[in-house]
Amino acid sequence: MKEKYLNIKSNNKELLVILKNGKFYYVYDEDIYIIYYFYNYKIKDNILCFPDNNINKITKKLKEYNIGYIIFDNNINKEYGDYLYYLKYINLGREKYIKDNLIDEIVNKLKSKNVKELNEIKKQL
Repeated sequence: MKEKYLNIKSNNKELLVILKNGKFYYVYDEDIYIIYYFYNYKIKDNILCFPDNNINKITKKLKEYNIGYIIFDNNINKEYGDYLYYLKYINLGREKYIKDNLIDEIVNKLKSKNVKELNEIKKQL
């Protein structure tokens, strides 16, 4: 799948590439951040996956924000958008992903603290 993504992406650098495999769609590399920005789908090993019944919701949002995409299922469907919006939402998504992970890390550390330690932290805020 990743090889197919890279092949399609090499000729469509300005478009978000979405590949269908079975009942799921897959997004790779930098493109993952766009979908993450809007929908918070889990990212694992630079891959984002979502069920096929969500594709209309996702493409509607991409069109709304003028983000071009290409879907490869058995056919190739393209929707052109503005490359600057594509880049903008990759950057916003990456920032959101980093921020969300930092927040999760902080929350997990706070959960290990006792009430006295939490009160001390609260006083410092």
